[in-house]
Amino acid sequence: MKGESLRTLWAEWAAVHGESGVRIGCCLMDPSGRVWWEQDSEKHFIPASNQKLWTAGTALDRLGPEFRWQTRFSWEEGICWIRGGGDPGFDEAQSAVVAVEMKRAGLKRLSEFRLDCSVNPDPVWAPGWMWDDLGEGFAAPVSAFVSEGNRIRFSAHPGPKGPVWTWKPEGAQIGLDADVCWDSTRPTDVKVRRKRDTNHFFLQGTLSKDEPHVEGAVASGPHFFVEGLTRMCRKAGIQVDRDPRIRFEPYRQVTNEWIQSSYPLTAFLSRVNGDSDNLTAEILLRTVGRDHNGVFSHARGLETLSNHWRELGVEPPARQTDGSGLSPYNAVTPRALASWMRRRLDLPHRKEWMDSLARWGISGTLERRPPLSAPMAVAAKTGSLTGVRSLTGYLLRDGGAVVAIFSLLINGLLEDEHGERLQDQFVEWLCREHAGV
Repeated sequence: MKGESLRTLWAEWAAVHGESGVRIGCCLMDPSGRVWWEQDSEKHFIPASNQKLWTAGTALDRLGPEFRWQTRFSWEEGICWIRGGGDPGFDEAQSAVVAVEMKRAGLKRLSEFRLDCSVNPDPVWAPGWMWDDLGEGFAAPVSAFVSEGNRIRFSAHPGPKGPVWTWKPEGAQIGLDADVCWDSTRPTDVKVRRKRDTNHFFLQGTLSKDEPHVEGAVASGPHFFVEGLTRMCRKAGIQVDRDPRIRFEPYRQVTNEWIQSSYPLTAFLSRVNGDSDNLTAEILLRTVGRDHNGVFSHARGLETLSNHWRELGVEPPARQTDGSGLSPYNAVTPRALASWMRRRLDLPHRKEWMDSLARWGISGTLERRPPLSAPMAVAAKTGSLTGVRSLTGYLLRDGGAVVAIFSLLINGLLEDEHGERLQDQFVEWLCREHAGV
């Protein structure tokens, strides 16, 4: 009967929205791991950002919750050497700390920055990322040098002739051409493109006043990092040449040195599982694959993940191309994802794992979902690509006890928002089923 009611739900949804060609895979487990309903659960689907569940879980196990990245700075009058550490959370606040320390040590002037990118020798984009996405904020370059997520955040404000734009970080040197108008009937839909090798952005589309923000990916992580540090140095009272020279060479430690450590790994898990940040997920993958010298590797990261799953006795993804799920070349089964989520309940750091997930109607990518009619809660990870919507996670009672594990993968959508409506209906059904409503 449960299966029939879900199949009826699928059929009615497809008829209403004209989605007759869609593929739906689903696996429902109880906390013991028993599968109590499934549909096409052993067929392959594009998981989109549900891929992050594999990456984040393995990183938590292999690196530990207190792992930190380090960025090294050394300087003498006129020159600053920096060894990028791949810290995905480095921002202007940390740049300000470094600048104050350099000023306190007596530095008066900088004319040159010498950057060491050797910790992350791989390409700045992962395999399978689409070329026409590379200006979008979700495709920020994965670099040894990250500042403010390697993104520009544009904000629109009402003006007499359309949107008026501001951006953060304030003072970032960018160009902007925008052909954007307000549309109160639909969510924000703005395509972001960037002129090659520059931070000149082109925005085109419609904006909702409920979502007046758009993000663009910068052209170069190292140059953007230096730009932000330069602003903070000037604020600290250090004179920096108008166009300081940037050179790439091995790090050199001189008399003065400062090591800036990142926040602990746990601070980044919610970025990956809750907010679905692709750059952070890719850095986690490469960090898991680091060698004895600390050098990152995408390929070794994928190998380490596979070895980890074998050690845990978990069925791996059918095909893993990147760590974030932005590549459409990934393939996974709903049963494998549900089994991974079930296995995580028995592993160390369970609380950190549960806390990292988005909460239905409360946080992360699930913040705006409709209220549930039953006294239940949902902790889950979403996934979104064109034509793809995925949702994998836990159904919880109010006290936090897991009562069900689910993975719902939808491929082949004609309209992406239709997939989110099906997710809403599915979760409501699941809650009512377990609440006895």
